[in-house]
Amino acid sequence: MKNFIFLFLFLWGTAAFSQSTVCPGPSYPGVFNSPPSYYNDEFIGPYTPPPPDPFAGDLRGIYWVHGFGGDLNSLAQVKEATDEGAGNTYPARKTVGLLMTYSTTGLPAAGSTLNDNILASSGAMQARGVTDFSRNFIIAHSQGGIVSRWADMELENDPPSARNFYGIATFGSPHQGANIVNSRNNGLINELAHDACESVLSTGAAALFKEKPIIAFFLDLSDINESINELCTDAPDAILPFALSKFFSGVSNGYAVGATELGELNGYASNVHQAAFHGIEFAKPHEDPSDNGFTSKQLIWRTLGSPPDDVSNAPVFSANQDQDLVDWANKLMAEYQAKYELHAQNVENLGGYCDWWDWALWPLFCITHDPEVRLQTDLRNLYHNAWRWSQGVDRQWKIIIGGLDIQDVGTYKCFCDNDPTTPTNATTQAECLSNEDDHCSWRWISNVQEVIRPSDGVVLAGSASAWGGTSMRLNYANHFQLRNSEQTKDALLNLFTIGGAGFDDWFITDEK
Repeated sequence: MKNFIFLFLFLWGTAAFSQSTVCPGPSYPGVFNSPPSYYNDEFIGPYTPPPPDPFAGDLRGIYWVHGFGGDLNSLAQVKEATDEGAGNTYPARKTVGLLMTYSTTGLPAAGSTLNDNILASSGAMQARGVTDFSRNFIIAHSQGGIVSRWADMELENDPPSARNFYGIATFGSPHQGANIVNSRNNGLINELAHDACESVLSTGAAALFKEKPIIAFFLDLSDINESINELCTDAPDAILPFALSKFFSGVSNGYAVGATELGELNGYASNVHQAAFHGIEFAKPHEDPSDNGFTSKQLIWRTLGSPPDDVSNAPVFSANQDQDLVDWANKLMAEYQAKYELHAQNVENLGGYCDWWDWALWPLFCITHDPEVRLQTDLRNLYHNAWRWSQGVDRQWKIIIGGLDIQDVGTYKCFCDNDPTTPTNATTQAECLSNEDDHCSWRWISNVQEVIRPSDGVVLAGSASAWGGTSMRLNYANHFQLRNSEQTKDALLNLFTIGGAGFDDWFITDEK
């Protein structure tokens, strides 16, 4: 029952998106080698530093900006630890932190309200001892990083009195867009929710039939499953509460890959100091030695194994564990496989339905035999489908977030009657058909390949690192853990002691 409820919790998150399409099946087995300590990306855009730091050592303000689905509590513990310290390994800095929020109606409105809130906090900053606002900066998670960049761009032509920050450090922000928004719009998330809904409810019905076999005399499990299928297709979000809906509720189309707003933002050459951190989620060596790269074999369960609110409310820098849900998912997969094989064997042992002469000679036997054959057949098919779903759901998730892309990298070739077994490359159809005497035809020859991209389970590493020059990678960190984990602590220590992108020492902040 615990597993049944837990899977429903997963469904609650995915069912928040309502469209329909089809996702492919079993997961891709490939793995990369272990990554290096740092991950350098191509420098994007010109870089002009803000005014020099005239009062090194004085208090500086930090505006902490949450991500989508977050609130003022999301980064509260990390903010407090930075101002006050968190043990010997994380000393307090000379900072005054304020938690910021913003509108969720769209990227321009979000950036505008963030600016308004930062300006409105000027008095609070000054009251706590911040006198030089040219040393203030933003630390933002996820969507908050994009909102902060828009707020910066909005101030391009404003007087200096309108600007209270001169640096932005982002954690897991989708600078090139979040593919999960595109997938929501294309219906891929709803398809995943439908498949999971069907598997959960169907296996629940199967359990009922096994506990009370007498039901099989009056009800057909296949008919029940057909009704479940209709229910999950017509209204998966109507029958399932969605525990993670809050997380995605503020995601407008402006954060999608290819969005006009993001194109405008990435075309703007900001002059603030920049730093970016991106997580890559995969198994730690002691959890799964075979998962030795950043193509996590159970990415969906690692990601959903760190619920956002649990991460924010965990003791500071402690939200590092995401193996429990992976273990549960592996156990569930093995359970589905075992039950499928059991019922497949039962069907084989029963030997099929009674023929008419069996009913004539042994009616009492057939009365119990045929319902059992039907039940075992339905259970076999049901658990086979559930097993296939458990094998394929991680692949579906990777496609949804853009971590797995299927591309046809084929080419056109020219086939001619004089040598039909040796086609030649032809860039255009006209080039192929120019030699009419050879009776040639121009055909596309497919070469389908899978492209794997590392991610934090929600945002691709390439998107999160595509700003601020050099981006620092945080290994074993999923998107939610970037709020409050050991990796978050390491990143902030690097920011305050070494500097930001390209080790920009402007971010270096003294200890109290």
